[in-house]
Amino acid sequence: MPSPLATLGKKAIAGKLDGQFVDLNAPLSHDGAIEIVTKDGDDGLAVLRNTAAFVLAAALADLNPKMRFGEAHADEDGFYVDTDQDGAQISVDELTAVKDKMKAIIAASDPIKSVSLSQADAAAKFGDDPYRSQLAQEAGDPIAAHQLGDFVGFQEGALLPDLKPLKHFALLSVAGAYWKVSLPTQCSNGFTGRRTTKKRPGS
Repeated sequence: MPSPLATLGKKAIAGKLDGQFVDLNAPLSHDGAIEIVTKDGDDGLAVLRNTAAFVLAAALADLNPKMRFGEAHADEDGFYVDTDQDGAQISVDELTAVKDKMKAIIAASDPIKSVSLSQADAAAKFGDDPYRSQLAQEAGDPIAAHQLGDFVGFQEGALLPDLKPLKHFALLSVAGAYWKVSLPTQCSNGFTGRRTTKKRPGS
């Protein structure tokens, strides 16, 4: 049975249930106030940026299979992903390759799927990644996650059902970032990007 949100409008990219973002195709767990989110408003921009952060993480994972991932999130200034890997961290000089990989993922337009993991599944899948392991432990059981290709991550808020609206974006910087207080000696790279409304020169 199709989600009630998905049947309410062709322009919908996500929804809100009692003020909380939900994926467009998510089943509704209870009755409540439903709002439709389109890409044209502030809520739509938040969903676009949130999805861009997830695609950035998936691109980095594809380019660097041993990379470890902290939080991916978005705010009014752009989207962010925290990462870590053994040896040299990714430099700003590599952002063009990362952007090209993001463009390839968007062009392929594979769907982002909502998945549910048990704590046992998460422990087996993320045992070599202390950051995602910690995020999984904090998420309860079962764990609500998203999957794009082989990449599985934890992303709060709604994500786009179709990646095509993400075609215009910019990757802005790479900077050092410290992980949570419980792992004070660990540090990672923080990637910053911004979803743009139109194509920029050279992009």
